[in-house]
Amino acid sequence: MIIGLRSWAAVLTILLWFTGPVAAQSTGTAPAGAAGEEEEVKPGPLEPADTSSPRDTLRSFVQILDTTYGRTAKMLKSYSASGRLFFDNAEIKIFQENRRDLLKASRCLELAPVSPILKDRVAADRTILLKEIFDRVPLPDFDTVPDAEQMREMGSKRWIVPKTEIEIILVEQGPRRGEYLFSEDSVERLLAFYEQVKTLPYTPGPANALYVSYTIISSDRAETIYEAYLNSPTGVMDVVPPRWMYRLPRWATIRAAGVTIWQWVLIAVGFAIGLLFVLAVHRLSRRYLAPPELEPGPAWYRLLTPFAMILVAVSLIPGMHSLVRVGGGTLVFSTTILIVVAFAGGVWAAVVAGKVIGEALVASERTSTSTIDKQLIRLSCRFVGFIVAVALIVEGANQLGFPAYSVVTGLGVSGIAVALAARDSLANMFGSIVIMFEKPFSIGESIQVGNAQGIVEDVGFRSTRIRTFYNSVISIPNNDVVNATVDNMGRRIRRRQRFFISVRYDTPRDKLETFMAGIRELLAASPMVFQNTYHVRLNQFGESGLQILLNFFYEVPDYATEISEREAIMLDIIDLARQTGVEFALPIRVLRMENDADDGGLNPVAPAN
Repeated sequence: MIIGLRSWAAVLTILLWFTGPVAAQSTGTAPAGAAGEEEEVKPGPLEPADTSSPRDTLRSFVQILDTTYGRTAKMLKSYSASGRLFFDNAEIKIFQENRRDLLKASRCLELAPVSPILKDRVAADRTILLKEIFDRVPLPDFDTVPDAEQMREMGSKRWIVPKTEIEIILVEQGPRRGEYLFSEDSVERLLAFYEQVKTLPYTPGPANALYVSYTIISSDRAETIYEAYLNSPTGVMDVVPPRWMYRLPRWATIRAAGVTIWQWVLIAVGFAIGLLFVLAVHRLSRRYLAPPELEPGPAWYRLLTPFAMILVAVSLIPGMHSLVRVGGGTLVFSTTILIVVAFAGGVWAAVVAGKVIGEALVASERTSTSTIDKQLIRLSCRFVGFIVAVALIVEGANQLGFPAYSVVTGLGVSGIAVALAARDSLANMFGSIVIMFEKPFSIGESIQVGNAQGIVEDVGFRSTRIRTFYNSVISIPNNDVVNATVDNMGRRIRRRQRFFISVRYDTPRDKLETFMAGIRELLAASPMVFQNTYHVRLNQFGESGLQILLNFFYEVPDYATEISEREAIMLDIIDLARQTGVEFALPIRVLRMENDADDGGLNPVAPAN
């Protein structure tokens, strides 16, 4: 029972210190060590601590916390005598008021940049440490501390608490410019100062009264108020009766690295459960939610693992703050790890979501998988996911206490280094972007790039693949495609046909004219021939016959239809030649030999093909 009462004393003390003191102004100007009970005067809810001079800063800080210590001692005595398991509504309401006013007291401190998540907790920790020091070191009378006018007359911008290294300085830049605060250097050294004075007795006053009440209830062991603040698991008191919770064996309250054994156990259990949960989600999602290989589709299951990481991190962070109530370096380290895990999961989810959403849009019925648009959709979605990931990295660094501008600068320098190291890859990637937006060709079209000619099969982020007419595949870097001349034969509105028909020289003129008129009729009757642009004319005298020129255009959708219609018109021309009695000319070559006996005479020799 003694252990339980002792723990309750620590609990109440911790709750009040964690949730915050009521910012009441004590009567008179006696220093913190003055004995006696002061009348509580409740300030307005928005009234800040006065930091207009070293005197006002010191007085505001001490009076706010002295009032809270006195109230804590009264509540401790009342609750211990009540025999209740839980706090009543009036006590809970006081805790809420104290939380608000602890923030007021912490405003007297110039804190180093920390994670926004840790800011309030670190401020509370440092505030309690500073009060612990002031409760052991006699402070000067408030009237002897210089005010703003005296500081200007002295030409000084700082005042040091007598017999200490704790100083109050004038802030000259930033949002708190013109205020007098306990300096950042002093606040950072508070733990070292506390270690030097914690064995000293409390000076008479509210802190001493609270400590005496605590030691009477927990007569088997005495602790400082700061140590009680670090040891008490106030977060579980809403669901577990405190009188049960605090009846712990002595070994459970032994500290290691400033954290008790029971707190280390809860930390280990929490991290272990979180890790097992993430691993279980990862394995189950891949085993039961991954689509079969024969049915490819958007891999939504890949989002579950990063979401599990985020869920675990955002669940453990408030647990570390309010449930386990660790402090000091352990709090900073564990919270930093959880913040990194949470934002790493967010970055992972953003990248995966960009890819998955792109695949889902491509797989939808409205998007043709045979066009280059699918690559543009994929690239756009991945780019959006990348932008979201970068934004999460900047915000995560901000949560860890790094200025956003320094993170952006670092990313810019890293990006330049990566760009220089992978400039060819980046050039090909930007080439793919140009191809996707300008669309000089589409999947399935016949193109010629340099000496390569064939059907476009795919446009990737690095290269374009072409299936040649001899069935091989050529991969051309996208940067080369963009810089080369691309002949897109697949987008011809009309396909030109130009060839010659050679007929014998001895063909009569009337047959020749009838033959050419018949060819014109064939072209005029063909639905695939673009009308009014065809020409059928006797063009030239060839080596072995008369050359008839055919020049016309086909309106066909593809190469296969083109060669099919060309074949049809050529067969019709062969039939027409037979009907009109026109014979095609064959290549003939005549050889003549000199006769040595005939003074240069020539004897004809039979012609040979």
